[in-house]
Amino acid sequence: MAKLDFREVKSKAAEYAKATHVWRPAQIEEVFLGGSDLGTSGVAMSEDEWAQSVDALKELVRRTSERILEQASLYNAAKHGLVGVPGEVAKWSMSSEGGPSLDVAEGRGVTYLLREYPSKAWAAQTDIVDIESDFLIVQLVAIAVHNLWTAARRRYIARKGHLYSLHPQLVDEAFLVGVAGKRNVARGMRVALHRKADRTAPWGKGLEPARYRLNMVRVDKDVAKQLSSNDDRYQVEARELPLRPADTSPFTGGNRTLFPFTPGWASVV
Repeated sequence: MAKLDFREVKSKAAEYAKATHVWRPAQIEEVFLGGSDLGTSGVAMSEDEWAQSVDALKELVRRTSERILEQASLYNAAKHGLVGVPGEVAKWSMSSEGGPSLDVAEGRGVTYLLREYPSKAWAAQTDIVDIESDFLIVQLVAIAVHNLWTAARRRYIARKGHLYSLHPQLVDEAFLVGVAGKRNVARGMRVALHRKADRTAPWGKGLEPARYRLNMVRVDKDVAKQLSSNDDRYQVEARELPLRPADTSPFTGGNRTLFPFTPGWASVV
C-alpha cells in the first residue's frame, strides 16, 4: 500500500466497491483469517462463524472502498485548505409543491469546495457527520487490520495470536445506523456555485440557476427492520489462532539483534 500512488488506490477502491466484484478464491480468507479454509487456518471458530466472518469482511472492504471514493474530495479539500466550515445541527427536508415534506437528514455537517468533473465547475459539498457511525466503522476497520497483522505474524515469524470473528449485521449497523436510527437517508448535499450565463452582464446579473444534488442512501427494507430492532445482537469475539507445524520462524536463532531497540524475539542474525 505504501508504494501505491493515490490514483492507484482509487482505482483499486473502485474495483472493490462494485457490488458485482468477484474475489479471487480464498483471497479474503488468506489475508484476514489466516488460511484458505477453516481447516487450513486452524482458528478456533465454528463453520458458521467462519462463513459469517468471510461475508462480513467482504462487505466491510466493499463499503470502506465506497467511502474512500465518496470522501476523496473531502480528503483533497482538507489537504489544500478548502475545508473548515463546520455546520450547526440542521434538518433537511424535501417536499413537492403542495405536498407533504419528508425529512431526509438531521445532524451536524461539514462544508467544503470541490471541482466537478468533467465540467471542472466549482461546487460546495455539505456532508452529514454521523459520529456514532464513524466510530463503529473505525472499530471494524481496526479489527480487520488486527486480523491481517495477526495472520501475517503467524505466517512470517511463527507467532500465535487471536483473530476476531465478525458478522455481516455488524457491518450493516456500522454503515447504516444513521439511516435506520435517525433516518439520515441523505448523506450529503452538493450545490453548484453560480456561473455567469452572460459574461458581459454586470455582476449579480446573467447568472445560471443554482443546482442542488442530494447523495441518497438506499437500504433494503429487511436490513432497515433488522437494524431498528434490538434482537439478534452480535458481539465481536476473539478466537485463538494457534501455531501450525508449517509455521516456522525465518530467523536463525542467533544472539545478535539488528538494532539496539529490536525485541529479543525478532530480527536476530
